Amino acid sequence: MSQIPQRKHSNDELARLRAQKAMQMAGQPVVNPYDKKLAKKPLIIFGYLCALFAPLYLMLLKIKDKFSYEMSDLKIMCLGLALCILIAAFIFIKRSLSRHHASFMIIIALISSFSMVYLVKNDSTLQRQVMVILGQDVAPEKSQADLILEESLNKDSEERVGTTDVSPPRRQLTPEEIQLREDARRAFAEAEAEGARRFEAEQKLRESQEAGIDSE
Repeated sequence: MSQIPQRKHSNDELARLRAQKAMQMAGQPVVNPYDKKLAKKPLIIFGYLCALFAPLYLMLLKIKDKFSYEMSDLKIMCLGLALCILIAAFIFIKRSLSRHHASFMIIIALISSFSMVYLVKNDSTLQRQVMVILGQDVAPEKSQADLILEESLNKDSEERVGTTDVSPPRRQLTPEEIQLREDARRAFAEAEAEGARRFEAEQKLRESQEAGIDSE
């Protein structure tokens, strides 16, 4: 005896059952329509890994004791975020039964993006590069030699004024900083001498030109 159904099927269900039976009789595989609306597990796992890629990459940099970052590090983290967005968009559009995974991926990716903000804030050079890319004006960065030279000039000006105010004790300079200060003073003196030589040469040239004009 055939199995008696527990409930009455609708016309659509009966039509689908007849179509499946006909396909089985023809030797064709039966395709579940729900499979096309579900995302594959490897794709979902890869999407979540892309969403977590930025903090994972930052942890890897910390393990390697890398405290100065480059633009390539930021680009790699942005690449993982872009892949996550593309996978989430594909799942949301093409796999309607897995849209909740796409929503979770976007939320995790937005939270993970704060690791890129941390990366930019903790490296001044990278921060300046990002500001230039965004079109913001960036003041020229002073080198260590310029800072030491500026400090020495300020000290000389204070000694010339001869104020009686008691200034706080200055920290002791390291041998490297002392060498940089000497190099900066030497470069400053050479620049002044070169400027004086150029001025004298231009003055002599101007006088010779004026003398030639007067003789004519």
